[in-house]
Amino acid sequence: MLHRPRGSRPVRRRRRLRTEEFAACKERVVSFNRPDAQKHQQQQSASARQLVLRGVGRGTYVEVRRNRALGKVDLQGTVGAGEVDKLAGSRFYLLVRRPEGLHITLDGRAVALPAVHNLRVLVTPQRTTRLRG
Repeated sequence: MLHRPRGSRPVRRRRRLRTEEFAACKERVVSFNRPDAQKHQQQQSASARQLVLRGVGRGTYVEVRRNRALGKVDLQGTVGAGEVDKLAGSRFYLLVRRPEGLHITLDGRAVALPAVHNLRVLVTPQRTTRLRG
């Protein structure tokens, strides 16, 4: 055992990997991962960039536009009970008549909506912003 003066910290030495060592290390890590796990991860990331609307109870009327309130209308109509609508993308403007009649997920994560009639929100992966108007 190595003795050092009381109160002193051990010296940590960082070793820089040479390019060949790094490549060999990376190759070992890649070969360690199961091929079916990588395939599952690729499928999940491809399908994750979407907005999913699920009707609950009586359902509700919804308007979905891309990016902003003046964007092209992608979905306009009533999402009934048990009905599921999916839209590819990651940034949406929503007008929702009755938010309690709808469950929304974006990129696989649930989106929380305030319980307000005629709700207007901008939904992005980072946040959900309530809009006035």
